[in-house]
Amino acid sequence: MRAGKLDRIITIERATHAIDANGVATSTWSPLVRLRAAIAKNATTEQMRDRGATTEARITFRAWWRPGITVADRVECDGAHFNIVGLEEIRRRRELEITVERIGA
Repeated sequence: MRAGKLDRIITIERATHAIDANGVATSTWSPLVRLRAAIAKNATTEQMRDRGATTEARITFRAWWRPGITVADRVECDGAHFNIVGLEEIRRRRELEITVERIGA
């Protein structure tokens, strides 16, 4: 992968859980790491479900390998948030493909 193709900056966010003074559990998303990435694949599919037709927007980002990223994390790119649905190691931990699905799409 050439560094010049990494034309996006994505932020990997991790959920943090806390209990406030009233005993109410809250969760927020905190930045874990910022990565330069390239869009390897951008696909939109329409499917019929119980509640009618739905559209799913999936994007695959390719970035340099970074340990510790899991499917429990999420991605922020250009102000939009995405759930991580797949991670794939490329070339013996040199690169990482992160497949995401847009939240609220």
